Amino acid sequence: MNINNFKESWTGLQSESKFYKRLCLGLVGANILLGCFLFTKETIVVLEPWTLTQTAQLEQKKATRNYKEAWGLAVAELMGNITPSNVDFVVERLKPLLDPSIYNDTVSGALEQAQSLKEDRISQSFMPRTVEYEASTNKVFVKGNSYTTGASNYVNGDEEKGIRKEMTFEFVIDVNHYLPLFKQISVYSGTARTGKVLKRMEQAQKRQQEREAKQREKENQ
Repeated sequence: MNINNFKESWTGLQSESKFYKRLCLGLVGANILLGCFLFTKETIVVLEPWTLTQTAQLEQKKATRNYKEAWGLAVAELMGNITPSNVDFVVERLKPLLDPSIYNDTVSGALEQAQSLKEDRISQSFMPRTVEYEASTNKVFVKGNSYTTGASNYVNGDEEKGIRKEMTFEFVIDVNHYLPLFKQISVYSGTARTGKVLKRMEQAQKRQQEREAKQREKENQ
């Protein structure tokens, strides 16, 4: 036996053994890190909202604008198309979506509206035209036309168009455990009160107040 060849082979085997041990330890460490990452990373759900054509992403505490626009449009159509026969159903569908801070006011307001609709035999319908999301305020605006139809709008059994007015539904929608949470619901006539619109309204009001102040000064002179 060649003792030098044996020593070289033995040294080589030891080096390879150390290398593979380090490699195995590195792989184990990488697997541990990957496992920790997977356990701590929130699940991202990719959705195709039925009310929109673009893909939306949903996480445990947040969602993309498309998801919020889709829910805003869905709730606006639900709230905007109320009849005496379906109002109780609408209220029950809204309850799980409401934040505790607006739950009582929204439910009591809806129930009051329900009673008024039943007593007056009035139906409401809503035809949305635009959906807009404002990232700076986290608001969804659904604008369209609202129609109010009463018993007087029925002629010979045929329903005629009722009173039409421009209406906007305004929502603030958060996400909690992958579910939408409505933190604000506002309904008003006219166009959407976005940040830019509110700023113009404030400026117009300020100019009006300045004109009224100047007018009072002239009258007092």
